[in-house]
Amino acid sequence: MNPPASPGKIRFVFFLALLILIFTLGFFLSFARDQSRARDTGRLAWSHLIYVLDLKDDMAVVDWSKNLETLEIVAAFRVKSAGKVVIDGGNLEFLPAAVPEGVSFKAPDRWIFEQREEKAGREPREFVMALHFHPGPLLWGLFGLTACLLSYWFNRGSGKQALQSPEGGTAHSEGGSRTSPPPPHPPTSPSQVPSGLPYLFLDKHYVIQQISPEASALLQRPSSDLLQGHLFDLEPDPLLMEALSKNQEVKLLKSFKSYQHLSAVLKPDQNGTLVFLERIEPAKTT
Repeated sequence: MNPPASPGKIRFVFFLALLILIFTLGFFLSFARDQSRARDTGRLAWSHLIYVLDLKDDMAVVDWSKNLETLEIVAAFRVKSAGKVVIDGGNLEFLPAAVPEGVSFKAPDRWIFEQREEKAGREPREFVMALHFHPGPLLWGLFGLTACLLSYWFNRGSGKQALQSPEGGTAHSEGGSRTSPPPPHPPTSPSQVPSGLPYLFLDKHYVIQQISPEASALLQRPSSDLLQGHLFDLEPDPLLMEALSKNQEVKLLKSFKSYQHLSAVLKPDQNGTLVFLERIEPAKTT
C-alpha cells in the first residue's frame, strides 16, 4: 500500500495546477481578443480593397496602401491579382510563403489574415496581411504567472516575518534554530486571592476559572461541575451581564434566576472579574 502524500506535496501539486490554470486563462483570453481584432481589421481592409480595385484607379489603390501603412498594428501586406503583385508594403519577411485562408496565429504576437476572391469573369484576387498585437497571448499568460509567483513569495515572506517576530517567532541558538514556545495563556487566577469568602473568578470571556468552597456551598453544586463552565450556566440576570461588560464594581440583588436567595458583588480585577456571593437574609418582621 502506497503511503499517503505529504501535505507539502499536496500544496506543491495544487500550486502547480493553479499556475497552469492562470497561464492558460491569460493566454486564451488574449488569444480570443487578438483573433477577433485581426479578423475585423482584415475584413475592413479587404472590403476597402475590393472597392478601390473595382474603380480601376491606380491612385486609389496607392492611397489605400498608404492608409494601411499608417496603422501601427499592420506589419506587412500584399495584394495579388491574377497571380501578379499589384501592391505591397511593410516588412514582407513577416508574410509567410503559404497560409490558409482566414486568420492564423504566429507566435509570439503575430497574426496573418488571408482572403481570396475567385469569381467567374473576374481575375482571381488575393490579399494577405500580417498584424502585431502587443504583448500577445504568450506574454499575457506569463504576466499572470509572474503575478501569481510574486503574490506567493510575498505571502511566504510575510509568513516568515510573522514567525520571526518576538511574540511567537523563531529563536536561534548555537545548535541551530528552534521554534520558540507559544505565548502563555491569559492568567486564570485573580491578582489577589481572597480567603474564606464565597467568590467566583471569571476571565475576560466570563468563563469560571476559580470557585471557592464557600461559593460552591452557597450554590449547592460541586466545584468540578462549575470550573471551566460559562457564567451563563448559572442563568445570570441581564443587569449582571451589563455590569460585567462595562467592568463596573457594583452590588446586585437576585443576580441569578436559579438562585434568588443570592446577591452578587462585582469587583473588577486586572486578570478578570471577581464575583462575591452573598446570601440575602429575609426581612425581619415585628
